[in-house]
Amino acid sequence: MQFTINPNLNLDEANQEYVKDNRINLVNFLDVEQANELSEYMQKRVSYDQAYFVDNQYHQTAYEKLKQLNMEQRRELMTKVYQQARDGVGFWYGRQRIRYDSGDISDQFFEWLNDDSTLQAIRMLSGISTIKSATAQLTRYLPGDFLTRHNDVVEKEKRRIAFAYYLSPQWHPDWGGLLQFYKLNGMPRDSWAPFFNSISLFDVNHVHAVTSVATFAPTSRYAISGWFLDE
Repeated sequence: MQFTINPNLNLDEANQEYVKDNRINLVNFLDVEQANELSEYMQKRVSYDQAYFVDNQYHQTAYEKLKQLNMEQRRELMTKVYQQARDGVGFWYGRQRIRYDSGDISDQFFEWLNDDSTLQAIRMLSGISTIKSATAQLTRYLPGDFLTRHNDVVEKEKRRIAFAYYLSPQWHPDWGGLLQFYKLNGMPRDSWAPFFNSISLFDVNHVHAVTSVATFAPTSRYAISGWFLDE
């Protein structure tokens, strides 16, 4: 599939908005049929692992394996996850790496992200001429899933711009899963809802979180997220 940025997107205007605070949220980012195909793929064809942080270590376990835990094992694991989150470092959400050799639609999306025409659009939008590549992962937030406050600075990876492209149809802000921004002192700033076929792009220094998806949410929060990298 050949992905296409909405031709009505004015990159000059987007740049003027981005440079105000090194962040922007764009609606109707791709052709809607392309967004629908990606959304269906993420909902029906991806087997997600659960990403979480316990004992001061990152873990990634197949979701189906976690379902095999008995009640006591599950309670012990979640107690540790919530203790870490309470102390300010925690997450619990589904993710899957894009298989770069699979030839499926996520692989095609990743190739498109790294096509020079796409990278040039990001350079124009951000004003960062040295953007050279992108990384990406598939994410799923079930009710109760969350990602605590952090920034995305990883010097060795040369991350410059974080992005999240949202693929849950008809998402309601009351269902949570908001991209929440914070001031450096921890004071909340504002939040962006993960509306279908919109994309959030922001400088990796911005402190942010993904708020918990509400227990009453009737669906999961799906997104492709990652980073545009510097030379």
